Amino acid sequence: MLERGEVRELHGHADDRLPHIASGKTLRLILQTDALVSWTADDWATTHEVAAKRIDSLDLWFADLPVKKHPAATKIEFTFFWIKAQRWEGRNESVTLGIAK
Repeated sequence: MLERGEVRELHGHADDRLPHIASGKTLRLILQTDALVSWTADDWATTHEVAAKRIDSLDLWFADLPVKKHPAATKIEFTFFWIKAQRWEGRNESVTLGIAK
């Protein structure tokens, strides 16, 4: 269970880019449709996958990226595989971890 203040949200819209978040937090991506999130903290040398979870009452999905162990200045890159459409997003998004607050 995540504690209050541990999550920083990034909504899954192209206009909702969030270039920096405080380090020591979980990055929560809120999406309008089901997706698999592929992400990396080392320029794609290693990858991780997180399946989005549905919030029925809101008709939304979310994916929590467990990035809090990574130090400040780490660049987190991620992309989406859209389940219903069976396709990749076709581009990467990124967030840089900053100083924990």
